Amino acid sequence: MKMTIVSRIIPCVVLLTLTACEVPSASEPELTAAPAQEEIIFVVVEQMPAPVGGLQAIMERIQYPEAAKTAGVEGNVFIQFVVDELGRVVEPTVVRGIGSGCDEAALQAIANTTFEPGRQKGQAVRVRMSIPISFNLDA
Repeated sequence: MKMTIVSRIIPCVVLLTLTACEVPSASEPELTAAPAQEEIIFVVVEQMPAPVGGLQAIMERIQYPEAAKTAGVEGNVFIQFVVDELGRVVEPTVVRGIGSGCDEAALQAIANTTFEPGRQKGQAVRVRMSIPISFNLDA
């Protein structure tokens, strides 16, 4: 009786093993995709990106919107963006704005600024940054 149980189990195990290890046939193309390399974006690096011409260069690019002037709108617009390996601004977004055209003016000023790229271990890397842009009528 033991012999019949064993003789029934062994073929089942062999069959399961063969189906689990199925080799693709020559007619089926084997799909091997190279693993996608993640775009690492740093937040803190050894050498942070700096705008070419300093922060003053950004401030010179900002034009106070007339609608904001007449409405007396003042405050800070916070812009978040990524500086890529070449120093270009990528993905600028308003994190907190004050409206009346100030958000768009701040976005435009940051988008048109070139940065010295951030560096980690001597290599230029992508770095996420946030910069407050101040709008003051007194200044």
